[in-house]
Amino acid sequence: MLFLCAMIKSILPVFFLGLLMFSSCSSSGSKEESKEDVAGGYATIVVNFGEEELTFDSLSLDSDKSLYDVLVSLDASEAGINVSDTLYEGMGHLIVGFDTVRNEKPYYWIYCLNSKKANKGVDIMELKDGDVVNWYYTDGDTPCNKN
Repeated sequence: MLFLCAMIKSILPVFFLGLLMFSSCSSSGSKEESKEDVAGGYATIVVNFGEEELTFDSLSLDSDKSLYDVLVSLDASEAGINVSDTLYEGMGHLIVGFDTVRNEKPYYWIYCLNSKKANKGVDIMELKDGDVVNWYYTDGDTPCNKN
């Protein structure tokens, strides 16, 4: 009986130490995974007014954040830009102006994502890490793919 108690006393600390090491290892691994899942990266938005352009870089992205969400947060920030939009039922939001420059026939605002003309509305365009969005005030001549 003494032999059994002595053996348990010598094995027990090793067992708990191993358990502690295993749990801290798996715990830190899950923290890193959840951190990567939450972090959406960074994007850049450039608004081109013709002779002047405003650049907003290193914009933090949350997961599932649309271009519209990022523009709304820019509009609400101190260093931001005034963003005007119109909601069209069944179609979503259309950006109609930045600061005082608003859509006026034949000119309107279009955007390019990573130098390609966007094929989605701002509501459903989800941004990813490293994306660059360029906004242009144009009469139809698309500057996308020309950069």
